[in-house]
Amino acid sequence: MEEGLGLRRFLFVPMLTPDDGSTDGMLIDYHAGENPRRRDLWDFLRGCLSRGERDIRALRRYMKKKPFEYIPWRDDACFTNAGREVHFSKIPTSALRQALVFFDPDNGFEVPSMTARNREKYLHYAELAEVFSRMDDTSVAVIYQHLPRKNRDIFFSEIAGKLRGHLATHDVSVVSDNTIAFFVVSKSPASAKVARIVLMSYSAEHDLRFWETDRSGSGFVEIMGRLFGK
Repeated sequence: MEEGLGLRRFLFVPMLTPDDGSTDGMLIDYHAGENPRRRDLWDFLRGCLSRGERDIRALRRYMKKKPFEYIPWRDDACFTNAGREVHFSKIPTSALRQALVFFDPDNGFEVPSMTARNREKYLHYAELAEVFSRMDDTSVAVIYQHLPRKNRDIFFSEIAGKLRGHLATHDVSVVSDNTIAFFVVSKSPASAKVARIVLMSYSAEHDLRFWETDRSGSGFVEIMGRLFGK
């Protein structure tokens, strides 16, 4: 958003789920280290935790300082299977212009093993495709993915192949710290070219790993990471 992509709005599409009693939401003891990636954000979130304010609506305050429009989509209600179709189809097309559209499912993309009890934790490819089809050519979609215990190259290649099939695009990238990953799908070759420069620079600066589709558009290869012997 801040590195010359020409994007004017940040559309945040959370998929909030109720507290299920598990420990999934307890990973909150993050250390800033000597060079945190976003010190101002780290300080803001630590402040929220110290006040017992575990509510993503607090991000509205943080985003007011940014040089782009922040659009939180239904960040005040839990996501349900019954309402999932409406959740995505009602996103206004005006919010999908010159936008970074960030999908934040609990786990990531749909998997064959999901059940009626946990389906709300996953983003369906068809749901992403519906929103993606309404994005303009300058926009970029970013999807959060929790990493399973599976070979990274194989896992990323599998998802990239599904994204290319459902979205009819060859421009898929992944940035990962080996715990979580963000899939980045550009709507046009022009936006993909600029996004690639930004993502590679960020990955190099923070020692992250970076994958992208190869020149043929049919394979998926790691670009950043091998350079550092990872």
